[in-house]
Amino acid sequence: MYRHALPPGFVLKAQRKAEADAARANVISLEEFLEVERHKLGSNLTPVTPESFAKWKKTRMDKKQAEEEAMAKAKSTQNAAGKNTGMSGRDLFQYNPQWFEDSDDEGSEDWDLEQYRKEKEGQDAAEEEARIAGLSLSDSGTVD
Repeated sequence: MYRHALPPGFVLKAQRKAEADAARANVISLEEFLEVERHKLGSNLTPVTPESFAKWKKTRMDKKQAEEEAMAKAKSTQNAAGKNTGMSGRDLFQYNPQWFEDSDDEGSEDWDLEQYRKEKEGQDAAEEEARIAGLSLSDSGTVD
């Protein structure tokens, strides 16, 4: 026997909207979350003063610099061994920036389009003059 019913899993818009509103009501805002977490911390914390912050920052920067030096040393030993395969372009540039410096003493190796056009026009003009001179010399002035 036929029974008129919605397909399985079908949700009406009104029900979907009510579920979305309920889900939004259960979501905690960022401010509320921060307040709850701040109260969970307790009171036995070290207060941050300019001196303690400066000390923390100095130790952090020293640690970061030591890590960078260790990485640079490892890469330089790898480079000395002839194994440049692991270095990216940025790593190569940071390892030795002198490899990528352009020297003005080397001359102008840059390709200049304007200079090329002038040279090409000069060559074309010389070729055209030579062609015209060749025509006027071979032309005897008689008509056959």
